[in-house]
Amino acid sequence: METRVWHKNYDPGVPRHLELPEVPVHRMIEEQAARMPRGTAVTLMGAVTTYEELNARANRFAHALIAWGIRKGDRVALVMANSPNYAAAQLGVLKAGATAVPVNPLYTGRELSFVLSDAGARFAVVLSLFAENLVRILDQTVIEKLVVVPIPGLDLPLPEVAERFDDFLAGRPETNPDTDISPDDPAVLLYTGGTTGRSKGAILHHRGYVYNCIALPAQDPQLSPLKDSFCLAIPFFHIFGNVIMMFCLASGLPMHLVPQPDPTMILQTIHDMRPTWFPGVPTMFIGLMNHPEVKKYDLTSIRYCISGAAPFPVEPMERFEAITGCRVVEVFGMTESGAPTHFNPFVGRRKMGSVGMPIAEVDARIVDIVDPSRELGVGQEGQLLLKGPAVMKGYLNMPDETRITLIDSWLYTGDVARMDEDGYFWIVDRMKDLIIAGGFNIFPREIDEVLHEHPKVEMACAVGVPDPYRGETVKAFIVPKSGQSLTEEEITAFCRERLAAYKVPKLIEFRESLPTSIIGKVLRRFLRDEEKQKNED
Repeated sequence: METRVWHKNYDPGVPRHLELPEVPVHRMIEEQAARMPRGTAVTLMGAVTTYEELNARANRFAHALIAWGIRKGDRVALVMANSPNYAAAQLGVLKAGATAVPVNPLYTGRELSFVLSDAGARFAVVLSLFAENLVRILDQTVIEKLVVVPIPGLDLPLPEVAERFDDFLAGRPETNPDTDISPDDPAVLLYTGGTTGRSKGAILHHRGYVYNCIALPAQDPQLSPLKDSFCLAIPFFHIFGNVIMMFCLASGLPMHLVPQPDPTMILQTIHDMRPTWFPGVPTMFIGLMNHPEVKKYDLTSIRYCISGAAPFPVEPMERFEAITGCRVVEVFGMTESGAPTHFNPFVGRRKMGSVGMPIAEVDARIVDIVDPSRELGVGQEGQLLLKGPAVMKGYLNMPDETRITLIDSWLYTGDVARMDEDGYFWIVDRMKDLIIAGGFNIFPREIDEVLHEHPKVEMACAVGVPDPYRGETVKAFIVPKSGQSLTEEEITAFCRERLAAYKVPKLIEFRESLPTSIIGKVLRRFLRDEEKQKNED
């Protein structure tokens, strides 16, 4: 790649160019297991899993999958919370030559059914706590085999159609399986949001994960498995958490897992395990900052807090740093980019509100929103385009969407951004209607459709409104049917039965009408602009 303006502003020792090995990503993790078999790979609630143990478990799972009938190109769903078994399961899927499909375990049956069916997953691994929800919709999918991972100390009944994880692995060899996998083969299928409201499966390849495993630790030349470790509370079913899980395993960096993003659990884990890095989303950092006993915990081990997945407003970021003493490094990326593409410097100049500069091997440009063939200059706002080794291969089952999103190897992000004279980027707004609340992507049209299912609703429209804690939160505007009375409680209860908790509208406003275009289409942007104006006033 040619030299770019931002290269001169990299921290000392951060490379401009990278050489990538021609291997699937699990080979890098196998090398770590051979190099440091007794080194800590993962800790959870005080229990330690070594590299040798994790790799052996992943190998047994891979051999079991192959023996069951999983072949190259098949997809295996992972419906789990963060745990050593999650890491072993994803690694085992890759070793078997299949594609891992991380799925949010908090999805409702309706949401699970769509993702699993669209992915065409034949096999699923589910945490026992979420097994019943999955079993209910099994006949709406093509899943042929269900394996359940129990929670230690929680004796839940095993569904009749399922097999325990350990029983499925029984008798399988611990050696690395011999599978023919190319760096360009699919590794992970991650579902993301879009303008249509339909969740889209982004196909991420091994080469992209290999790139992550080299490029991300390269941002801090001082990073070392001898002294550094990560506290991970971001879910592995999210691109941010999934990428960091894999690069930690490939880099020999211990991961101290927090199974759910509870502020007290996070603070206690940092206090006890002394990690040096804490990646998270603004919601997490604000939750820690507002914890009534934050000063009781020793957070001095943390060198950097990496903030991604949603914008971190400047004022709460500065307050967080003042209270905790941790430096926040904002990054930017998206599921389709396969990784963080922009980092702020770790020791160099940080520009508040900026997402930083493109990292090595990533190219970026700003183009005119109306005429994308026209590249814009410094300070001008337009659509952000990205190019890099980790960019997705395309969307599953959506050739038309792929064609308009990937053009000549450039990823059209749909985000409005600008670049300054030093190569720092700012995300100004989104061209999409996507709502990002607490780091989660929420599709407003999906909420609209659920609201319209209510027998008393005439019209409805959901928008994202500013929220000091979550970045954005969901507000629903509703026109009741003539002669019908509706309450916020009715709407909330109705949505809770049909949507994951983070998608349920937190604010509800009843109106006599909604703004519409000449053809009767509800103008979502008008409602969003109204709320923005209220917030500014």
